[in-house]
Amino acid sequence: MPITFIFACLFQLGIILAVPLIPVSIILLILKMKKAALCVFLFPVGILAFSLGMTLFIFGHMYLHNFKLNLQPSRIFNDTFGFKPDKQTEILEAYTEHGLDYETTLIKFRTTKDTIDKIVRDRFDAVPSETFKKKYGANRHNLPGHVRAWFTPDYEKPNLFYLAEPFNNSFSNVNEAIICYNDETGIVYFHWKGLD
Repeated sequence: MPITFIFACLFQLGIILAVPLIPVSIILLILKMKKAALCVFLFPVGILAFSLGMTLFIFGHMYLHNFKLNLQPSRIFNDTFGFKPDKQTEILEAYTEHGLDYETTLIKFRTTKDTIDKIVRDRFDAVPSETFKKKYGANRHNLPGHVRAWFTPDYEKPNLFYLAEPFNNSFSNVNEAIICYNDETGIVYFHWKGLD
């Protein structure tokens, strides 16, 4: 993340400045130049405190508000499937949640059967609708309310269902993705969860 890189550079600058300036501030204190000693001491310490404080502040807010810096739906689509959405693909909604040992991604989009074939090729297997309902129904209550409001596959009446176990190699305990697709409307629901 670029912002944390900036704070890491500031932290290193603070350490580099602290090495010569803290002894100088001690000498100034011995010479009874308290204001000068305090200013010289606080400069590198302030840089260190600012860089650490801002890093903790940003990560704390990301954790509290379940925030990912790149929440653009097209970016989530690209990160998930490995290619950018084409002109026939319209991303309607996207949600992703990251934790230390888990990740969940849900995407609702409209696309063509060719794009679905590109997504499911080599990773997904066709499954009956009962498998989808069993896998998704067990996890629906874990989703935030605003996501449950738009992630409504039963409403769209999909007729094609796909399951990937594992979806990718990022998680070892649970790593499954489900896709349901209505080939008349072109509406797709994708749900992936990973857990270590």
